[in-house]
Amino acid sequence: MKEPLTLEARIQAHYEELPPAEKRLGDLLLGFPGDIATYSAGELAEAAGTSRAAASRFFQRLGYKDFNEVRLQVREAKRWGSPVYLSSASRLNGSGEGKAVASQSVADHLDQEVHNLTRTLEAIRPDVLRDAVDAMAEARRVHVVGFRNSRMLALYLQRQLLLLRSDVSLLPQSAQTLGEDMVDIGKGDVVVMIGMRRRVGVVTRIMEIAQAQGARVLLITDLLPLRQRGLRHGP
Repeated sequence: MKEPLTLEARIQAHYEELPPAEKRLGDLLLGFPGDIATYSAGELAEAAGTSRAAASRFFQRLGYKDFNEVRLQVREAKRWGSPVYLSSASRLNGSGEGKAVASQSVADHLDQEVHNLTRTLEAIRPDVLRDAVDAMAEARRVHVVGFRNSRMLALYLQRQLLLLRSDVSLLPQSAQTLGEDMVDIGKGDVVVMIGMRRRVGVVTRIMEIAQAQGARVLLITDLLPLRQRGLRHGP
């Protein structure tokens, strides 16, 4: 079944036809769509300098039944960890009325980055890291895999590993099927799967096939039910 269009995709599709009052709300939400999960339609309308009636017409124009349907879609996107929806510009104004302000200071971003890096480094077990490094250094070939949000991380890792060793490929390769990419994976190889949210269903299948073919698999992921530690040997 085809997934429904995201909020930002709907806004972009209708943007040119929006009246000025609705376009201001569209501009606000394109910057920080995740704010819908926190604020009411009235508060968002006030932040955009428009009316509740204009906000109601805006969401109906985008194809939603009502504001609750929009909020449910955004909450689901936040639950899956979509970066677009995890970012927020919302904060209380001086009067404490909860008005959303379309700005976010550099200091806030830096504080969050430091917090994320600290948590990540504290969670890495030295023995697992050592095993992962040794395995990639000694492998016959290393295959780095990533989809969606994980694709750029996979590309960056592949380029960095190529500075240290040869035979490091990025999967899936352009103009090839996954079957063609994986047919040569075998014993002595290491497959590094970058599996951040949102993951596609084929992620698990790729790891299973790689292990069945004798390769070792390293999954780099965030905290979700799908968890594997370090490197696992094939059967």
